[in-house]
Amino acid sequence: MQHIKFLHAADLHLDSPFKGLSQLPASVFQRLKNSTFEAFSNLAELAIKEQVDFVLLAGDLYDGEDRSLKAQLKIRNECLKMKEHGIQVYMIHGNHDHLSGAWIEMEWPDNVYIFPGEETVSVSFVKNGVHAAQIYGRSYPERAVLANIAQDYSKTADAGYHIAMLHGSAEGAPDHDPYAPFQLKELLDKDFDYWALGHIHKRQVLNHEPPVIYPGNIQGRSRKETGEKGCYLVELSENGPEYAFYPLNDVIWKKQSIQMEGISSFDALLEECLALVEAARREKEAVCLFIGLAGISHLADELEERQALQELRDNLNEFEAEEQSFVWIGGIENETLPAAGKDELKRDSVFFRDLLQVMESYEDEAAAVNGLFQNPLIRKHLDPFTESELLEIKEEAEKRVLKSLLKEGVRK
Repeated sequence: MQHIKFLHAADLHLDSPFKGLSQLPASVFQRLKNSTFEAFSNLAELAIKEQVDFVLLAGDLYDGEDRSLKAQLKIRNECLKMKEHGIQVYMIHGNHDHLSGAWIEMEWPDNVYIFPGEETVSVSFVKNGVHAAQIYGRSYPERAVLANIAQDYSKTADAGYHIAMLHGSAEGAPDHDPYAPFQLKELLDKDFDYWALGHIHKRQVLNHEPPVIYPGNIQGRSRKETGEKGCYLVELSENGPEYAFYPLNDVIWKKQSIQMEGISSFDALLEECLALVEAARREKEAVCLFIGLAGISHLADELEERQALQELRDNLNEFEAEEQSFVWIGGIENETLPAAGKDELKRDSVFFRDLLQVMESYEDEAAAVNGLFQNPLIRKHLDPFTESELLEIKEEAEKRVLKSLLKEGVRK
């Protein structure tokens, strides 16, 4: 049986607009805007360096249905580089870059195959004259594909390996729209050798053998997409599957906390922040860092002054934009609590105790925000909240109420 080697990536989101960040210094904002393109260049370089047989791109190559010419040219140019090294590229389109959008048509090099959208099809990959693999896929004909298209995948030829590409949601995934939903069991029942998934931006290995993998996106685009982003290098042979994650990102998003219990002055806080910045710095990469100030603090009241934290952030950022490997502080968030604590409030006040118990046991976050979406203007501009976003809203509300209660407790 032939040994094959390939890269699996998804959710490139080339030309992502990085909304809400245009107020950043021009050099920082431009680095962010170019980061998805740089990440894709890194993918092509990795493919060439590792001498892979082919590359799988499992949907959402572009950020929108009306893909830009710049983004198309970027993918084509990198594919041409890979062609020079005998590397094939297989693509499917997902909900963001579905086939009903508008774009300038262009001719693709012959090492590229783009799967159509009306049905699941398969193509043969031949290596050294041997039918080494059959590759299956299907693009989204429109944005919202709500049907279970995984059920249409089935082996169509006698090949060394059968590899499926699918852009969709595993049943129960909380943070993404439930497009092309599937159950893991039904994928395993197909008896394929590898499932190359896309759509979920957090990398996940749903099954080890056969591998069923979400590689995540190749470049984080906001503070919600922290950590390294990249692709999987996969090898299939008679010894079984092997796979490893490789980072591709040009900019990395991070959030780190400073425990405030032992910090009694702003000078000491500044020193902690400077140490955190240097620890976060990465060679040849940019870092967007969000700092959370956590724990019980005697500075809690002073930290409530937004101006103080903004000035601290500005001081830390003063010279960073001039560096290639910069660490840009996106925000310093006060998550501290005054010296009085929850237990003290519960002990001293029946009202506080009952209220805190209600807060801790509340589980119907969705109902609390449903009223927002009765407004057609809100529905037009705001997508429904995901489960994780609802949890963040709840936690932020609890934090604000608790701060107010603790201040009241201190005054009493």
